[in-house]
Amino acid sequence: MEKFADFAIRRRLPILIGITLITLFFLFQLINPLGFFTSSKILKLKVDTNFADLLPQRHPYIKVHNQIRDTFGGANQVLIMVQVRDGDIFNQKTLSKVKEISERLETLPAVDRYKIRSITMSKMKYFKFSSGLMDV
Repeated sequence: MEKFADFAIRRRLPILIGITLITLFFLFQLINPLGFFTSSKILKLKVDTNFADLLPQRHPYIKVHNQIRDTFGGANQVLIMVQVRDGDIFNQKTLSKVKEISERLETLPAVDRYKIRSITMSKMKYFKFSSGLMDV
């Protein structure tokens, strides 16, 4: 280790120049993705930070995660549906319960209150129900 330290100190200027040139090369690749100022487009880097691409797509848990995401528009969503035994949900008692559930959901710490969709909210103007599904 001491030999390496001595070598690095003795050759600090060439090492610093080499690191700087390598850094500038990769920086140029990032800020010049279309190949301007160079004739070769072979060495262009692309930064892709899609977390889903890092997951093993053949794993059973990931398959279920992808199915839930495709069905509900995301895997971090909860769908609560209310069904009455007689009649429809458009009565005072049922709508009061739905409103209470919606308001209580807004107070939970991990819930984004701006993403809550409920038939009792004034910001919701259009609902379409069909075969157990709700289109907002």
